Amino acid sequence: MHYRLVIPFLLCCSGVFAQKVNISIGPEMSVDKDLSFWGHLHHDATGHYVLLSESDGSDFKTRNKHAPVLQKYDQKFKFIFSKPLLVNQEDISFGSFFYAMDKFILCTQQYVARDKTLSFHATNVSLEGKLGKPQRLAQIQWNNKDDEPQKVDWAMSEDTTKLLVASYADNDDDDLRTQVTLLVHDDKLQRLWGKGFTLPYTQEQFLFKKWTLANDGKVYLLAKIYDEKDNKESVKEAGKRKPAYKLVVFRFDGDREQPTEIRMELGDKYVTDVTFQLSPQGDLSCAGFYSNDRRGVVQGVFFSRISGQSGKALMANLKEFTAADLALFDTDTDKSGDEGLGREFEFNRIVIRDDGGVVVTAEQAYRIITRYSSGTFWYTRITYFNDEICVTSISPQGEIDWVRTIPKKQIMAETEMFSGYTMMVSGSKLYFLYNDDEDNLKKPLTAKAKRISSFADAVGTLVTVGADGKMSRELAFNVKEDTNKGLIVAQHCKQTGPDEMFFLTTRYQFLSRPKLSMGLLKVN
Repeated sequence: MHYRLVIPFLLCCSGVFAQKVNISIGPEMSVDKDLSFWGHLHHDATGHYVLLSESDGSDFKTRNKHAPVLQKYDQKFKFIFSKPLLVNQEDISFGSFFYAMDKFILCTQQYVARDKTLSFHATNVSLEGKLGKPQRLAQIQWNNKDDEPQKVDWAMSEDTTKLLVASYADNDDDDLRTQVTLLVHDDKLQRLWGKGFTLPYTQEQFLFKKWTLANDGKVYLLAKIYDEKDNKESVKEAGKRKPAYKLVVFRFDGDREQPTEIRMELGDKYVTDVTFQLSPQGDLSCAGFYSNDRRGVVQGVFFSRISGQSGKALMANLKEFTAADLALFDTDTDKSGDEGLGREFEFNRIVIRDDGGVVVTAEQAYRIITRYSSGTFWYTRITYFNDEICVTSISPQGEIDWVRTIPKKQIMAETEMFSGYTMMVSGSKLYFLYNDDEDNLKKPLTAKAKRISSFADAVGTLVTVGADGKMSRELAFNVKEDTNKGLIVAQHCKQTGPDEMFFLTTRYQFLSRPKLSMGLLKVN
């Protein structure tokens, strides 16, 4: 569910009506020692539904020793029931799990190498955890490795009435055209449309980025497409380098043989990252960062509104960061001497304002992989860096209203579980919740952040950003002093209502399993 940011008529009055934030955390969860938290599924007046599995992400078997488990907790996170989800079919692997119109849908796939087939199944699961009969949505037959579907993505529409399964091969082949097979069903698992598409680009040229299923059943794919097979970022023409790729949003429709290509044209600028959001009218609001050089720093932001019907730009604008904007960040300088943001910034959210503008958030996130030897053994160490959050408000005309930075410095070895942040939109404000060092609470928001140096010094920090760009920071909870609270697991947090956000915390203890607790952040 996406929520709109309300822009007051008088921005200077946006802070008149004070909003109080309440944070509540429930008791320790009831979790089998062999299971992990997979995700929050749904909540209603009776409580919250979550899924547990043998992994905390995307890959588990439904007939392993420990089946995935549907659990329900009441509004105060007291345990109600736990139901294992057993599917009696061979070689079934997990695809995804969705809430859909007063029930759940368990999505699975069955790969049979000897028959060269890939089957997709969906099983209705009641809110009480009762499984229906698995229903085969489709079976794909391939002849050889060239047309074998190796990647499968599932998606649900925002209104939970449509289900997508997309399959494709991605071998980086420099001769084979990119092929995708799309199947769209309604929430009753009735086929709405299904079709295979061959795109006019090779697998080597094509980079899949993001699938989106609209409420009307149309499918959108954001992709980066290189001009040549060798995936060069730039080419030289008339002594000047220019981008050798394009960013394209494909719109797939069951009534058309080929998708509509919606291109984001930026001339000689280099796009470093981009995201888009569909409006209720089907138009695309697109935003991203750009650089003036193929290896240069990020020097500005672009915004465009594109007609979902014609694919033509209704409005497009580029805006370079000013010196005042850049003064808010830890900036880099490229070889040409230009100053800007590091290229590691990734877009996380785009929020459509009620006046037609947008607010976009991005985080500087990267990893460093170190290989080292000890005696006769080699080891690999991964260090995860999740730093500043960039918040940019863009007017309906494409002008930057303001840019803000939320100072944050998370450096974690071997795990990114405690990195990142979660965000909620409520009325005219944005709320950011993340793990922080307690010393940062004593600093002004304009000061550079101190890295989290010890879990013992970690706190949950809440930053509020108003529609006018004004920011405040406060303590959400103290991990060390509050015995039932732990570190925030941002990947499992989500907004569950107009003024409510679900979050998960975990507390580690030596030689014992992590203790999980669920909580709510509410704005009154």
